[in-house]
Amino acid sequence: GTARFSSPPGGACMVQMEWWRPRAPDPGEPMEVGSRRTVTIAGHEGSVVHGSTSGGAVHAAFVTADGYQARLEFESCGPGEVDSFLSGLREP
Repeated sequence: GTARFSSPPGGACMVQMEWWRPRAPDPGEPMEVGSRRTVTIAGHEGSVVHGSTSGGAVHAAFVTADGYQARLEFESCGPGEVDSFLSGLREP
């Protein structure tokens, strides 16, 4: 599935979340990774990556857990907004 929303609501920081059960059908386009850090997302180890693709700069988070995989792309979000958003995620 896919969802797109602002964080906080009405703010400039936009988050697009995509998830698949059990895995993404393909890995997506290649990304040149500039930095990567490990984070906890909904109780699972994940990573936040800042890099670039043919479409430009990308700031994204990735998590793989039992039975699903998710990617969150951040647009116009600072590091604090990314961390705040990720700390609020919970599994249903």
